[in-house]
Amino acid sequence: MVHPFERLRYVARAGSVPDRYLVPETVEGLDALVHQHATLFVALRALLTRQPDSVGLITMAATLLTALDPTAAARDLIDSFEQDPTWDHAEHVGEHESSGCIVVDSVGSGPDSVLCPNGTEALVAHAVETGRSTAIVTPFGSRLPTGLWQFYLQRTAPGRGDGLGGEVHPLSLFDELIGPEGPAILSTWHPDCAEAPEITRW
Repeated sequence: MVHPFERLRYVARAGSVPDRYLVPETVEGLDALVHQHATLFVALRALLTRQPDSVGLITMAATLLTALDPTAAARDLIDSFEQDPTWDHAEHVGEHESSGCIVVDSVGSGPDSVLCPNGTEALVAHAVETGRSTAIVTPFGSRLPTGLWQFYLQRTAPGRGDGLGGEVHPLSLFDELIGPEGPAILSTWHPDCAEAPEITRW
Protein backbone atom coordinates (compact mmCIF):
# COMPACT_ATOMS: atom_id res chain seq x y z
CA MET A 1 0.00 0.00 0.00
CA VAL A 2 1.21 3.50 -0.84
CA HIS A 3 0.59 6.24 1.70
CA PRO A 4 -1.65 9.02 0.30
CA PHE A 5 1.00 11.68 0.83
CA GLU A 6 3.55 9.56 -1.04
CA ARG A 7 1.10 9.53 -3.96
CA LEU A 8 0.86 13.32 -3.83
CA ARG A 9 4.63 13.73 -3.74
CA TYR A 10 4.85 11.44 -6.77
CA VAL A 11 2.29 13.54 -8.64
CA ALA A 12 4.05 16.78 -7.76
CA ARG A 13 7.35 15.43 -9.10
CA ALA A 14 5.87 13.78 -12.19
CA GLY A 15 6.85 15.13 -15.57
CA SER A 16 4.58 15.26 -18.59
CA VAL A 17 1.94 12.63 -17.81
CA PRO A 18 -1.44 12.44 -19.60
CA ASP A 19 -4.28 13.64 -17.40
CA ARG A 20 -6.17 10.37 -17.79
CA TYR A 21 -3.38 8.76 -15.73
CA LEU A 22 -2.28 11.72 -13.62
CA VAL A 23 -5.68 12.74 -12.23
CA PRO A 24 -6.86 9.32 -10.92
CA GLU A 25 -3.51 8.88 -9.18
CA THR A 26 -3.89 12.34 -7.63
CA VAL A 27 -7.46 11.71 -6.48
CA GLU A 28 -6.34 8.51 -4.75
CA GLY A 29 -3.71 10.52 -2.90
CA LEU A 30 -6.24 13.14 -1.85
CA ASP A 31 -8.74 10.61 -0.52
CA ALA A 32 -7.82 11.21 3.11
CA LEU A 33 -8.19 14.97 2.71
CA VAL A 34 -11.49 15.40 0.89
CA HIS A 35 -13.40 16.26 4.08
CA GLN A 36 -10.67 18.56 5.46
CA HIS A 37 -11.42 21.58 3.30
CA ALA A 38 -8.57 23.81 4.49
CA THR A 39 -5.96 21.07 4.14
CA LEU A 40 -7.40 20.00 0.78
CA PHE A 41 -7.24 23.60 -0.44
CA VAL A 42 -3.55 23.88 0.45
CA ALA A 43 -2.72 20.52 -1.15
CA LEU A 44 -4.54 21.42 -4.37
CA ARG A 45 -2.81 24.76 -4.57
CA ALA A 46 0.60 23.09 -4.21
CA LEU A 47 -0.24 20.51 -6.89
CA LEU A 48 -1.41 23.08 -9.42
CA THR A 49 1.71 25.14 -8.77
CA ARG A 50 3.91 22.13 -9.55
CA GLN A 51 1.81 20.96 -12.52
CA PRO A 52 0.72 24.21 -14.28
CA ASP A 53 0.21 22.57 -17.69
CA SER A 54 -2.40 20.07 -16.51
CA VAL A 55 -5.97 21.04 -17.42
CA GLY A 56 -7.28 17.88 -15.77
CA LEU A 57 -5.91 18.84 -12.36
CA ILE A 58 -7.84 22.13 -12.55
CA THR A 59 -11.00 20.18 -13.36
CA MET A 60 -10.27 17.89 -10.42
CA ALA A 61 -9.60 20.77 -8.03
CA ALA A 62 -12.77 22.64 -9.02
CA THR A 63 -14.87 19.49 -8.70
CA LEU A 64 -13.60 18.58 -5.24
CA LEU A 65 -13.87 22.14 -3.91
CA THR A 66 -17.45 22.63 -5.10
CA ALA A 67 -18.85 19.14 -4.40
CA LEU A 68 -21.52 18.64 -1.76
CA ASP A 69 -20.21 15.08 -1.32
CA PRO A 70 -16.44 15.17 -2.02
CA THR A 71 -16.06 11.42 -1.51
CA ALA A 72 -18.64 10.58 -4.19
CA ALA A 73 -17.18 13.28 -6.44
CA ALA A 74 -13.73 11.75 -6.07
CA ARG A 75 -15.01 8.32 -7.07
CA ASP A 76 -16.85 9.79 -10.06
CA LEU A 77 -13.71 11.64 -11.16
CA ILE A 78 -11.64 8.47 -11.16
CA ASP A 79 -14.28 6.64 -13.19
CA SER A 80 -14.72 9.52 -15.65
CA PHE A 81 -11.00 9.81 -16.38
CA GLU A 82 -10.22 6.10 -16.44
CA GLN A 83 -13.24 5.09 -18.50
CA ASP A 84 -13.29 8.08 -20.87
CA PRO A 85 -14.18 6.69 -24.34
CA THR A 86 -13.05 9.83 -26.19
CA TRP A 87 -9.86 8.19 -27.42
CA ASP A 88 -11.77 5.24 -28.87
CA HIS A 89 -14.17 7.60 -30.62
CA ALA A 90 -11.29 9.63 -32.06
CA GLU A 91 -9.49 6.53 -33.27
CA HIS A 92 -12.67 5.27 -34.92
CA VAL A 93 -13.20 8.55 -36.78
CA GLY A 94 -9.53 8.77 -37.77
CA GLU A 95 -9.47 5.24 -39.15
CA HIS A 96 -12.36 5.88 -41.52
CA GLU A 97 -10.67 7.87 -44.26
CA SER A 98 -13.87 7.74 -46.29
CA SER A 99 -15.38 10.19 -43.82
CA GLY A 100 -12.98 12.83 -45.09
CA CYS A 101 -12.36 14.06 -41.54
CA ILE A 102 -9.01 15.02 -40.01
CA VAL A 103 -8.83 14.49 -36.24
CA VAL A 104 -7.00 17.20 -34.31
CA ASP A 105 -5.80 16.85 -30.71
CA SER A 106 -6.31 19.56 -28.11
CA VAL A 107 -4.65 20.41 -24.82
CA GLY A 108 -7.77 22.01 -23.38
CA SER A 109 -10.72 24.15 -24.30
CA GLY A 110 -13.09 26.83 -23.07
CA PRO A 111 -16.53 27.85 -24.31
CA ASP A 112 -15.17 29.73 -27.32
CA SER A 113 -11.54 28.71 -27.82
CA VAL A 114 -9.22 25.74 -27.76
CA LEU A 115 -5.50 25.27 -27.06
CA CYS A 116 -3.89 22.97 -29.62
CA PRO A 117 -0.37 21.69 -30.28
CA ASN A 118 1.87 23.78 -32.52
CA GLY A 119 1.22 23.12 -36.19
CA THR A 120 -2.55 22.83 -35.86
CA GLU A 121 -3.27 25.96 -37.93
CA ALA A 122 -1.31 24.53 -40.86
CA LEU A 123 -3.07 21.19 -40.50
CA VAL A 124 -6.50 22.82 -40.61
CA ALA A 125 -5.49 24.91 -43.61
CA HIS A 126 -4.45 21.74 -45.41
CA ALA A 127 -7.80 20.15 -44.57
CA VAL A 128 -9.64 23.12 -46.08
CA GLU A 129 -7.50 23.02 -49.22
CA THR A 130 -8.22 19.33 -49.74
CA GLY A 131 -11.93 19.61 -49.01
CA ARG A 132 -11.82 17.70 -45.73
CA SER A 133 -13.52 18.46 -42.43
CA THR A 134 -11.81 18.68 -39.04
CA ALA A 135 -12.81 17.31 -35.64
CA ILE A 136 -11.24 18.61 -32.43
CA VAL A 137 -10.71 16.05 -29.65
CA THR A 138 -11.95 17.22 -26.22
CA PRO A 139 -11.50 14.39 -23.69
CA PHE A 140 -13.12 14.46 -20.26
CA GLY A 141 -11.44 16.91 -17.92
CA SER A 142 -10.06 19.15 -20.66
CA ARG A 143 -13.11 21.43 -20.94
CA LEU A 144 -13.11 24.35 -18.49
CA PRO A 145 -15.70 27.04 -17.78
CA THR A 146 -14.82 30.63 -18.74
CA GLY A 147 -13.10 31.79 -15.55
CA LEU A 148 -10.95 28.69 -15.10
CA TRP A 149 -10.12 28.61 -18.81
CA GLN A 150 -8.79 32.18 -18.74
CA PHE A 151 -6.85 31.31 -15.58
CA TYR A 152 -5.28 28.34 -17.33
CA LEU A 153 -4.32 30.33 -20.44
CA GLN A 154 -2.70 33.04 -18.34
CA ARG A 155 -0.63 30.43 -16.51
CA THR A 156 0.56 28.60 -19.60
CA ALA A 157 1.06 31.73 -21.77
CA PRO A 158 0.35 30.04 -25.13
CA GLY A 159 1.81 31.64 -28.21
CA ARG A 160 4.81 33.06 -26.35
CA GLY A 161 7.05 32.13 -29.27
CA ASP A 162 9.37 29.60 -27.64
CA GLY A 163 7.60 26.54 -29.06
CA LEU A 164 6.15 25.52 -25.71
CA GLY A 165 2.87 27.37 -25.54
CA GLY A 166 0.86 25.84 -28.38
CA GLU A 167 -1.76 27.64 -30.45
CA VAL A 168 -5.06 29.12 -29.28
CA HIS A 169 -7.82 29.04 -31.89
CA PRO A 170 -11.54 29.77 -31.92
CA LEU A 171 -13.53 26.61 -31.35
CA SER A 172 -15.42 27.56 -34.51
CA LEU A 173 -12.27 26.87 -36.56
CA PHE A 174 -13.27 23.20 -36.45
CA ASP A 175 -16.28 21.48 -37.96
CA GLU A 176 -17.14 19.19 -35.06
CA LEU A 177 -15.83 17.94 -31.76
CA ILE A 178 -15.12 14.50 -30.35
CA GLY A 179 -15.67 13.97 -26.64
CA PRO A 180 -16.83 11.25 -24.28
CA GLU A 181 -20.20 11.32 -26.04
CA GLY A 182 -18.58 10.68 -29.43
CA PRO A 183 -18.55 12.94 -32.52
CA ALA A 184 -20.90 15.88 -32.03
CA ILE A 185 -21.67 19.38 -33.26
CA LEU A 186 -19.74 22.26 -31.68
CA SER A 187 -22.78 23.61 -29.83
CA THR A 188 -22.80 20.52 -27.58
CA TRP A 189 -19.52 21.60 -25.95
CA HIS A 190 -19.90 21.91 -22.18
CA PRO A 191 -17.47 22.30 -19.26
CA ASP A 192 -16.49 19.29 -17.19
CA CYS A 193 -16.60 21.17 -13.88
CA ALA A 194 -18.19 24.15 -12.18
CA GLU A 195 -16.50 27.50 -11.72
CA ALA A 196 -14.37 27.68 -8.57
CA PRO A 197 -13.37 31.36 -8.22
CA GLU A 198 -10.98 30.63 -5.34
CA ILE A 199 -8.71 28.76 -7.77
CA THR A 200 -8.27 31.80 -10.02
CA ARG A 201 -6.82 33.75 -7.09
CA TRP A 202 -3.94 31.34 -6.56
